[in-house]
Amino acid sequence: MHSNKFKFVNQNHYKRDSFVLIQKEHKQFWKRFFSKKINYFVLSFFIVSCFLLVSLRIFIQYDPQQSVNAQSDLVNNLNPALNPIVQKHFERGDSLNFIYKIRDLEELRAKQLTIEPMFKILFDSSYLAGGGDKTINTDIVTLSYNSYDLLKAIELNGLAQEVHNYNFILGTNANGIDIWSRIWYSTFNTISILVIVTVLNAIIGTFLGSYVALNENKFISKVFISISYIISSIPEIIWIILLCALYNGSIPSIFLSFLFISWVPFYELAKQETQRIRNLDFILAAKSIGKNTFQIIVSDIFTNIFSLLAIFFVERIAMGILIVSAISFLDFIHSSTYATIGVVLKESIQSISQNPYFFITIISSLSIITLSFKFFATSLAFANEVK
Repeated sequence: MHSNKFKFVNQNHYKRDSFVLIQKEHKQFWKRFFSKKINYFVLSFFIVSCFLLVSLRIFIQYDPQQSVNAQSDLVNNLNPALNPIVQKHFERGDSLNFIYKIRDLEELRAKQLTIEPMFKILFDSSYLAGGGDKTINTDIVTLSYNSYDLLKAIELNGLAQEVHNYNFILGTNANGIDIWSRIWYSTFNTISILVIVTVLNAIIGTFLGSYVALNENKFISKVFISISYIISSIPEIIWIILLCALYNGSIPSIFLSFLFISWVPFYELAKQETQRIRNLDFILAAKSIGKNTFQIIVSDIFTNIFSLLAIFFVERIAMGILIVSAISFLDFIHSSTYATIGVVLKESIQSISQNPYFFITIISSLSIITLSFKFFATSLAFANEVK
C-alpha cells in the first residue's frame, strides 16, 4: 500500500524557502545597483560626504554656541584668518583709547626686547594724510589694523589672563562664536535629528500603512485613515511651522513636529504598496500558515518594499533640510543658540557684505551634502526598476 502523498506543509520548511526568496530579491536589487559603474562613484561620494561631516563635527576646536572670549567684544565679527585686516569706525571714547593704549604698550614692549611690535595701526583717519602730530578732530575715527594681532598684543601686555593663539578659519559672528565650528556643528546636528526622526517615521508609517491596507474594515484602521486624511489636507511644512511656533522653534519642538506629522508620507507609500501586493501568492501563503499581521508586515511586506522605502528615506532627508531652513528664515527660531542649518544660513546672509566666505562655505557644504543624498536616492530608484 502506497503512503499518503497528501500531507500538510511543514511551517519551518516554508520559512526557509521564503527566506531564500527574500535573500535572492535583495541580492538582485544590489546586483542591479552595482551593475552600473556610475553607482560606485555615487556611493563613494555619499560615504565620503557623510564621513567628512562626522569628522569635521568631532574635531571642531571651539564651542559652537558660546563666544570664544566672553570677557571681550573684540572677538566679535573677526575676519577669516587668511584676511585678518579690518577697517572699523570708532566714536571717540573708551574703545578708541583702549586700542591706542594697546598700540603704545606694544611699542614699548617691542622696544625693550628690540623686536618688531606685534600690533600696529595701519591706518588712522584722525591723522592728516601727510602724517605728523596734528590730527583731524572728528567724532568718528576710522582705524585699519590686524584684528588677530590686536588680541595677541592685549594678552602679551598682561591685559588678559592667558595667551591664546587665535586662528579662526572663517572668523567669528556678531556674538564672537567661531563660524567654522558653528557651521559643522549645526549641519551635523540638523542632519542627525532628521535621520533619527525619519527612521522613526519610516517605522511608524510603514507599520500603520501596511496594517491599514491588510485590515481596512477594522475600526482602528478607519481611525488611522481619518487621521492621515486630516494631516494630509494641509501641507506638511505648514503643520511643522505651526507646531514649531508654539514652542519658539526649539530643537525638541522641531524633532517632535517632524515625528507627529512626517510619518504620513511613509504611511501612504506603505499602504499603496501593500494594497498592490496583498492578494499575491506569497502574502496569501503567509496567512495560510498562520502568520499574524505583525509577522506578515515584518517578514513579507517590509522586505518586499524595502528598496522603495530606502529611496523615499533619502529623499525625505533632503526635504527635511529645506523645511528646517524655511522655519529659520520665517523667524520661528528666535534664539541664535539653536544651532541648526537654517539659523546658520540666515546668519551667513546677514553678514554676506562683511564676510562672504561664511555664505560661500555654508552654501557649498549644503549643496554637496544635498546632492550626495539626491544622487544616492536616484541611483537606488534606477536599481529598483526591473527591466
